[in-house]
Amino acid sequence: MKKEIKSCPICGAHSNNAKGKVEGFVKNLFFDIVECKSCKSSFASPLEVNPQIYNAIYKQANRIPGYSRYSDLPAKVLDAKSPAVLMENLEDCYYGILSELKKLPKNKDFTIVEVGCGLGYLTHTINSLGYRCIGVDISKASIAHAKKTFSSSEFFCGTIEEFIQDNDKPTIIVSTEVIEHLIDPAVFMKLLLTSLKKASGVKPRAIISTPHKHENTKSLWEGDLPPIHLFWFTKESFRRMALVNNSTVKFVDLSKFYQEHSTYIKYLDIPGIINRPFLDENYQYYDESPIKNIFRTIGNFSFKRKVSKYFKKKALRSNETSYSICAVFYPSFAKK
Repeated sequence: MKKEIKSCPICGAHSNNAKGKVEGFVKNLFFDIVECKSCKSSFASPLEVNPQIYNAIYKQANRIPGYSRYSDLPAKVLDAKSPAVLMENLEDCYYGILSELKKLPKNKDFTIVEVGCGLGYLTHTINSLGYRCIGVDISKASIAHAKKTFSSSEFFCGTIEEFIQDNDKPTIIVSTEVIEHLIDPAVFMKLLLTSLKKASGVKPRAIISTPHKHENTKSLWEGDLPPIHLFWFTKESFRRMALVNNSTVKFVDLSKFYQEHSTYIKYLDIPGIINRPFLDENYQYYDESPIKNIFRTIGNFSFKRKVSKYFKKKALRSNETSYSICAVFYPSFAKK
């Protein structure tokens, strides 16, 4: 599936800058990186989703850096004395989601839906806090795994549209690290907001997390390479999406997480240093010599100079320079 780009897919602006080119998640598959002059979000061109790549990742997840942790998490969460304590200390995005949910009354008079629940560990974690959370995902394999591992939690295989056709609308929707994978995130955001309903004493909302492109970043691209991640969002991106949908948005303060985890590093914000492809042309994982990887990615800069400069300037992440955005969207009817 491919989408032609005529304007910024987030804010609609026609003034976009080509910032550079990256080799994608698959070797010898190249993408232009485009930045919107208006909302400053970055996106890959062409915008396309390749199911073959996802199938290859799921089959080889235990070998691919960054994905092995997902296959390990279900067992860790299941064995944890407190799944919530484990998860909120694991990554900034989980901290943001859970800290926002903990503000809600602990009862089951309203429903939370996790869209893109994957293997189900966050859905189970939310249920462990006393809420009713249902995991929704389009992957049959992921839902089958989630049902088997977390048998006390509810899961649904399908889209959020299909879910609300057969079930009551949720009051809260959670979606962690999903929106950056999609060809049309603005449409996805509208869909989430229209899938909510009011509940007594609880404002409907959609809580979204994604990698954060902050104004001080020097990187061309952070996170998974295209076409896995297709967008790199700024907070202004989300403000524009809220405006278009006649909704309001606020951002969860993640600074406490960084204060408590001062050695936490999600991405190295060093100019010219980006991830390498992990799949070959046949969608098989391949190892690349670390030395070759370093020299391939340093571009025209001195590697030693970059690393030295990075560690000299490295300061504790703040809410303004956070690795992740955790945004809370309130639909227009939540105000009434």
